[in-house]
Parts: sequence; C-alpha cells; structure tokens
Amino acid sequence: MKKIEFKDVYKSYEDNQILNNINFYVNSGEAFVIVGPSGSGKSTILNLIAGVIKQNSGQIFMNGKEVTHDSPKSRNVSFVFQNFALYPHMTVYNNIAFALKSKKLSKSDIQSRINSITEKLHIEKLLNRYPRELSGGQKQRVALARALATEADVLLMDEPLSSLDTDLRLKLREELKVFHKENNTTLIFVTHDQTEAMTLADRIMVINNGTVEQIGTPHEIYMRPRTPFVGKFIGTPKMNLFKDETGTLFGIRPQHIKISDSNLGEPTVITSIDYLGQENWVHFEYDSHPFVLVTQRMDLEVGQTIHITMDESNIATFN
Repeated sequence: MKKIEFKDVYKSYEDNQILNNINFYVNSGEAFVIVGPSGSGKSTILNLIAGVIKQNSGQIFMNGKEVTHDSPKSRNVSFVFQNFALYPHMTVYNNIAFALKSKKLSKSDIQSRINSITEKLHIEKLLNRYPRELSGGQKQRVALARALATEADVLLMDEPLSSLDTDLRLKLREELKVFHKENNTTLIFVTHDQTEAMTLADRIMVINNGTVEQIGTPHEIYMRPRTPFVGKFIGTPKMNLFKDETGTLFGIRPQHIKISDSNLGEPTVITSIDYLGQENWVHFEYDSHPFVLVTQRMDLEVGQTIHITMDESNIATFN
C-alpha cells in the first residue's frame, strides 16, 4: 500500500493544457475515485502516477518519496484499462501469469496466486480459454485478475466497467468493493459515471478542465458541493441553480423540494413529467428558472398547479 501525493502538478501537450497545477493526496489503502467529464484530465492523472508520462512541472510522491523520475516498473502499480488489453495469443492462465513471471516468482507461487485470484473472481474454469472465447464480462474479470494477482501497492483503474451491460457492471462493482476491503490495496478509480463514483469511493475528486473542483466523501460532495459544477455533475437529476435579486447563486437538490398537500408554499405550474417507475421527475419554473423535483406521487399532470416548499437547511450558497 502507498500514499500518493500530487504537488502543483502541471501537464500540457504543446499549447493544450491538461492539468493546471493540481494538488491532492490519496491515503494508503483508500478507494479514491476521480470523476469528471471527458477530457477533464482523469486518465492523465493515472498515467502520471504509473510513470507512463511525465508532468511539465510539480512533484509526485509515493509514501513521501518523490518518484517524478522513477521508472514505471519501480513504482509497483497495476493498471486496468477500459479495453481489457489482453494478449489474444495467450490463454487466460498465461495472460494472468505474464506479469508474475516478470517478477521472477516460482512456478508454485504463480500457480498459488492464480488459483486464489481466479476463484475470488469466479473465472477458475476459464484458465485454458483464449480471449476470443470469452464474453465481455469474462474478459474484464481476467483483466482484473491479471492486475490484482501482482499484489501491487497501487491499483489504477481507468473506466474498467464502462463497456459492460448494466447488470454486469453492478455485479463487478460490488465484487470490486469487497475485494478492495479484504485486501486494503490503494485503489485509484477513474470514471465519468457519478453513480459509480458515489458507490465505490472513500473519497471523490471532482475534476473539470484540468482543475480540481472539490475533494470529499460521497456525502460531502453530494450534500455540500463547493461549486456549481459539482452541484450539477454529482446527483441525478442535477442540482437546481438560481440567483436572487443581489446576484448571489444558490443551489438545491431536487430531492429537497416537496409538494405541499395543504396549498402552502409557492404556487407553480408543472411543465413536464419524467415517469421513472418508483419516482417521477416533475419539471416547473421557479422565479423564471427551470427547476425539477423528485416525488413518488402518481396523481400529477402537466399543466397542473402545485405548491412547493424548499428545505432551507439544504440550500447551498456559491460565492
């Protein structure tokens, strides 16, 4: 396990700024999730940690030691990619064993590790198959097994579940949470899926345009967003944003707006409804701003006048 720290790390390609002097740390054994839109710099951070690329300026530390000029091999990290990156000419066994052989482990140690990790990931019966004979979910499990079997100090995962169907993503996500808890590896997981981030993370870093917007626990990120971007990016549906007459910007989650049964509160007219089964997203206007609230009521119609109240204790203020 290793603690990772970035100090004023700047990265650009020619005139294209990727990371703008960012600072953060990842505790040893922590599940740290980096979330943000495409092109925000998430994958670049992983590549910098792995040593695949170098920053233009700033410092990267592992357990207090600067590793800016250290080789990828010396950093003892494992990488899981979105596209699996399996060797097509190798069996599942040899795909997993490849990295272990480079560590010069004995045949018995390699066999023991492979048996242990494949049983945990339920792929022990696939060891003699080739990647072309596997489903997408099986390939992803093999990629995970290959990374986990090395017992690296840091596990880097770059949107490894994004190409899988919803049911399989949920299943592998839960298995990964259990595995991380059991092994206490330092996990740095990149995703653009905020739901995935909220369920996996000890802490989340929200990044946008190469700048850190906020770092905190899932609860802190959701309940106390520091910027309008975080409020809109984290949470489904996104946070409602509005200004008062002084120009001060506020935000409130759709879940914190209620429909009054006694006609108390602000009157408004429903402009549309998204029916989602157990809950509905009700759209309306408030002070000329588009708003949405979440309710389980099924007796609402477009054009209907409702009265809404807001939980003032959950209104965020952005300076």
